[in-house]
This record gives sequence, structure tokens and C-alpha cells, in this order.
Amino acid sequence: MRNIIREPLSKSELREVFAACPPGPLLPPKSDARWQECAAKPVTQKLLSEILPRAISEAQQPLPALSAELYGEYHRSGNRLKFENVYFERRRRLARAVFCALFTPDAQKWMPIVLRQWDDIFDEESWALPAHVTDPSGRDANTIDLFAAETANLMGELLNVFGAEAGQERHSKIHDRLRQQFFVNYLEHPERRRWSEMTHNWNAVCHQGVLGAALAIEEDADLLARLFATAAPCLEKFLSGFTADGGCSEGPGYWNYGFGWFAVLNEQLEARTRGALSLFADDRSIDEIARFGRRTILSPHCVVCFADGVPNKLPRPSLLKYLGERLNDAGNQSEAQAGYNATLQNAPRLDEERFDVFYLLRMVLCAPAAAPQPLPHTQPQNRETVYLPDLAVWISHGCDQHGTRWALAAKAGNNAEHHNHNDCGSFMLVLNGQPILDEIGAPQYERDFFSARRYEFLAARTLGHSLPIINNCEQQAGAQFAASVIKAEFGAHHDEFSLDLTACYPAEARCTRYIRTFRVQREPFEIEIGDEFETQAEVPIECALMTHAEVQHHNGSLLLSSENQSLQIKISEDEARFERYEEPTYMKRGTTEPSTIHRLVFVPAIHEHTARLTLRLKAATGSHT
Repeated sequence: MRNIIREPLSKSELREVFAACPPGPLLPPKSDARWQECAAKPVTQKLLSEILPRAISEAQQPLPALSAELYGEYHRSGNRLKFENVYFERRRRLARAVFCALFTPDAQKWMPIVLRQWDDIFDEESWALPAHVTDPSGRDANTIDLFAAETANLMGELLNVFGAEAGQERHSKIHDRLRQQFFVNYLEHPERRRWSEMTHNWNAVCHQGVLGAALAIEEDADLLARLFATAAPCLEKFLSGFTADGGCSEGPGYWNYGFGWFAVLNEQLEARTRGALSLFADDRSIDEIARFGRRTILSPHCVVCFADGVPNKLPRPSLLKYLGERLNDAGNQSEAQAGYNATLQNAPRLDEERFDVFYLLRMVLCAPAAAPQPLPHTQPQNRETVYLPDLAVWISHGCDQHGTRWALAAKAGNNAEHHNHNDCGSFMLVLNGQPILDEIGAPQYERDFFSARRYEFLAARTLGHSLPIINNCEQQAGAQFAASVIKAEFGAHHDEFSLDLTACYPAEARCTRYIRTFRVQREPFEIEIGDEFETQAEVPIECALMTHAEVQHHNGSLLLSSENQSLQIKISEDEARFERYEEPTYMKRGTTEPSTIHRLVFVPAIHEHTARLTLRLKAATGSHT
């Protein structure tokens, strides 16, 4: 097995391998016995119980239309949601019909519906999102963006699954479009694929769509050789975007997306070439990158969501299962089992953006044959403490003798990271499975969020994080606005993370020293958060905590409550005071109505140009999940 990234092959060597290996699909054909095995799996039955009623209600309806007006909406107003809601719903409806065509007793009656919806999506003039198209019409068939690439992969995999039912005409027109608009377009128009030089998720996702579709359907060994010879050095750039400790500054959501599709491409390549070629083989960095997603899980309901993350979007169980088996990683296998447990215990979110064909079919193909045994209520999943020194993210996990279980995640870093927020020193606290001090993460995407106005949005600016405002100054964007780590330790009695945030603020802040320290007492659980400031003059300083929890203030302390969990926050009154409670609003990802987060403002006492604020946090309830 040869790694084509770390050990580049010539075009002739690649051609020789592909010539000996006809297409070997990742998703098996409809007649394959693996689908029958999947049908009996508890996860499949759980999903089918929710999907079937919805699919029946939609069966005779046309897919919602993508009109010219919708295609042009983004360029008129900057609104992405109107188009994207319809775009992704079309793909979700196809996924539900495909699921029924594979797993219902009367599966064959669903084939006309699958073929009709498949054709409707194929006939879209442009598969790219208007937000990624320069033409004011919002349409350009030659633009290969994330979602055009995903659709190309979808078309190739549907041919693999339903090839016998598709008919020669459908085969031919899909093959012709993929070859011209994706394979040849990729090779002959490098100016249209600037993403191939990028070090973040676009590189992997778009490459997977183009190359994965080619692996699924293309028999021309010379074309495949040219594609992979061109792509290999570009994929190396993608891997260079991870820190040496495997960290992804875009956060676990984009790790799940970018590295997730990279892993799919590896599986497709190894399957097609019968193990001759790989993107994973003999690359120790892959082992570290593959651990990042599960290392950032804070509870069964929450992940670290620094930058443009989504707090409740855990890595896909199918991805964790594949990585666990392919790389012999017990941690990923354990988290995959936990993810499948959660799927069985909770109603699936059928309207979630990515509940599409590939997600559903990979989910059931990788699912265990029998229901995993859930951990007892009194024995939650144990997770490892984590420090990623290159990414500068520190995560303390633990459970004290009273049953209080915590996960505290904090970051240093800099303010020029992928999907950057001006948030060095920010943190999240999950108590007994419930987020108590949290992050907005990614807001609803719109045009201005990816423009010079990004840091006017609450989600991305310092004001929207648990951080100080110094002399009315927030942190600024740029690599020079960086934190440095002083101490990162885990001990038998205490965990500690201390960082210097002085350089994260502009000169106008007049701050000559700002040190933030997190100290976790493990028995009994208590967190001390200390901020120390030195300034050139007596400038105003306000420190904040961000929470979606219910807030009560009495007897000199604050009580934050979420579900059945409560956190008490005590203030050293000789050092500081609780100043005020704010309720700023933001547009939550995937919504059209404003959401509210609570901003709790504390003011430290200033003495001769120095100030200190100490907050002590402890659980106010013994209940746990």
C-alpha cells in the first residue's frame, strides 16, 4: 500500500494501478446482501420509523423548486438561508426516498419516486450555492464549490447503488456531466479551483467530490491517473493546515466535515485500488488528526465550539467507527458506540441540513448489528484530559466523589485562525452533561459575515465571548494578536491552564500585562478563574461570562441553571463586583429569528494601575447525568 501524498507516484504508475482496478463502489448495489443485513439493524429500524411517515407524505409531491428568484436572492440581499433551505430539503427528500427504497418491505414501489427526485436534482442548472458563485444570477454550472462537489459524489454513488434500475440514458448523461463539469474542468481550469491550494475544509471536501465521483464511475485509467497526480500535492496542503498535535483551528464541526470527507476519499481510493493506493498509509500525522474530533467531545450533547463551531454537533458515528477500525483507535471506536447509542435514544433530526443520502447510508452501513449496550446511568463515558500544545487548546475532564462531572475547555491561539473569532482566552464549561458557560459558535451565515464586517457580528467579536473589554477595546484580528501559554498541567489534585493574553489587545487598550489562569480543584470540584491586569493608567475594565442558562443573582453570588444542573459563581468582593446583566441577540445557525445569550459583566477593582478579578465556580446540585 503506497501513500500517494507522502510517496508521490508518476502518472504512468498511477495509470497502471487504475487500469488493473475497475470501479469498486463504496456504497454497494441495491441487490447486495449488505443492505439486507442493514435492514435488520436497530439503528436502521429506528431511522426508518421516523423517515417512512415523512417520506409517504412527500411521495407524490414535487421537490420544492429552485427558482431563478431564489438563485438570485443572495446577490440581491446577502441572505443565504432562503435558497439553502430549499436546496438542502431537496436532497433530504431524496435521501428519505432512497432509504425507503432500500429498507421497506415494498421497496420496489419507491424506485419511481427515487428516479424522479434523482432526475430533478441532476437537472439543476447549477449545483453550487449562489454564495459561492460570482455571477449575479447565482448560477454557474462550472463552479465547483463544496456542494457542487458533494452533489457530484452523490450522483456517482447513486449510480453504484441503483445502477441496475437507472437505465443506460441516465448513466450516460450523468457520466457526461461529471466528466465535463468536474473531471475535465478540474484538470483544465486550475483558476476555477483556488480551493485546491487552501489548507482548510474546502480543499478536502471539493477534492473528495471530484475524485470520489471519478473513483465511483470512471473507467478511463489515464484520466484517473491525471486527476490523482494533480490532486496529491494539493491534498498535502490540506493536511498542512492541521497543527502538529492533530489540531484543527476550525473546530470539531469543520474537522468532521473536512477531514471526514478526506477519510471518505481515502476509503474510496483504497477500495477502488484494492489496497494498492492510500491517503492514510504510513502517515503518523493522520493518527493525531483522526483523534481530534473525539478529543473535543465534552459530553454526549456538546463539543468544543471555538470559532465557527456548532455546540451540539458531535462527530458522525460512522466516521468515528471507520477511523477507529482503520487506524486501530480504541477511543474512536468507543465514541462511535456512544454516538450510535445516542441515535437509538433520541429522535433523528430529519430537518437537519446534512441528513442526506450519503450520511444516512454510511450511518447504517457502519452501525453495529445489535444495539450497543449503553453505559449505566451511574457510569458515564470517561473522557481523557487533553492538551494540544500546537493548537493551544486545553480540556479538563473529571468527576468528584459527589458525582459532579465536569468538562472545562479553554483556548489560547491567535486571531488569524481558520473561521477565526477574536477569542483568545475564551472557554466553555459543561457540568454533568449540560453546557453552563458556553459559546455562540457559528451564527447564521450571511454575506457580511465573510467580509470586512465579520467582527461586527456578536459571534465573532470579543464582546460575544467570556472575555474582558479593556479600556473599551476588544481583541483585534490578525496573527500578531496572539496568546502565549504559561502553564498547562493536569494533576492528581489540580488542573491548571495559565496564559498571557496581553498581546491580544491593541495598544489603545493601554494594557501592559494581562494573565488569565484556570485552576480546577478536582476534589471536591471547584474552578477558580483569575484575571490579573496591569495598565498604563486607570482604564475601565469589564470582564464577562457568556451563558444560555437561567441566571439568578442573590446574596453576593450568581446561580446559573440549565436543565437540572446549577452552577454557583462567587465573587471576591474586595477585588470586584457584579456590574450588570445584558441580553445581546444574534442569529443562531439555521434560524430566521434572533436568539438571546446572557452576558454577565463583572468589574474588577483597580489599584494603582493593577486589577484582579477572581471568580470561584462550583456545582450547586448533586444531581448528575
